[in-house]
Amino acid sequence: MKLKSIASAACAVALSASLMAGLSACSSDTVAATVGSVNISEEKVTNYIQGYRTSQGLEEDSDFAMVLGMYGMTPADFRESVINLFVNQELVKMAAKEKGISVDTETIDVYVNKIRSNYSDDASWQNALKNAGLTEQEYRDNIEYTLMYNQLTASFGVSAEPTEEQVLTVAKDNLKYFQNAKRSSHVLFDLEDEATAQEVLGKIKDGTLSFEDAAAEYSKDSSSENGGDVGWDALTTFVDEYQQGLDALSLGEVSDLVKSQFGYHIIKCTEVMPAADKINALSDLPEAFQSFFTNLATIDNTSSFGSWLNGYKSTVSVKINPMPKKLPYDVDMSAATTPVETLAEPVATADADQAAESK
Repeated sequence: MKLKSIASAACAVALSASLMAGLSACSSDTVAATVGSVNISEEKVTNYIQGYRTSQGLEEDSDFAMVLGMYGMTPADFRESVINLFVNQELVKMAAKEKGISVDTETIDVYVNKIRSNYSDDASWQNALKNAGLTEQEYRDNIEYTLMYNQLTASFGVSAEPTEEQVLTVAKDNLKYFQNAKRSSHVLFDLEDEATAQEVLGKIKDGTLSFEDAAAEYSKDSSSENGGDVGWDALTTFVDEYQQGLDALSLGEVSDLVKSQFGYHIIKCTEVMPAADKINALSDLPEAFQSFFTNLATIDNTSSFGSWLNGYKSTVSVKINPMPKKLPYDVDMSAATTPVETLAEPVATADADQAAESK
């Protein structure tokens, strides 16, 4: 139901392509970019973008165009941002090799076995990899890269893990952008179920049915498993009708029926962002924003390494080729909307334990 932001989706270290079938106008011998002597194939870039679209529910071209437009991007811009992520990955590998940094097989085995132990048998493990769009070797490569990246940044005396004080400073610097943020839950009904939706709304409002129970029993959305929770509006993008319905609610209030292209929503405002003067410690922030500001602090914390990496990039031949025509993500941008301001650039850092889930 909701469209997640491009910036948050780009925070991935694995950068592994999803195993997408039937991609047109794209072949493994078409080169999107060259880093030194290493070629980055157009297929790899396209697979990554198509995998992103699938994971974010943006299979419809109009939806993808709308989100691109919100961030002032074209398909070519998004392609370039993905290529740059792959370019930086290759630069890290080159720099690590020059510095004699490597990760031995035994260390990788430890991480793989730790995650694999969560699955009952090999078939379950292989199925999980397949669902993540990875082969086991790609997963191992992701872990190797993550550990290599961490060692390389550590060699510059920086840590990817910011202190609580650093995170709180970043939060206070950016809180002005989130003062009207609201968290919400909803119960979603099909368009033909208006009568049922109205009946359930009445029960919620007269107290004979809890909102959470209504979501679990009636909602057509996957959020029903979590009481209907769909998160914070400031950290995602809702369709206009839903957002307008939420904007009208105060903490704890329940809306009347809200109609959108997805069906009829009953919306409840479950949390609001505390006032800036009420936040004196990281724990005063909602958990989702603790994570968000930690990511921003991580970007700041590794800026010295990023500056070095940009300098190193100038010593390596990097060529990005023009975007081919008729790629599956080269969507019609007529559905684009007015660009919005973003707070941070994408960053390619993550914990190795999450490599299989970072796609």
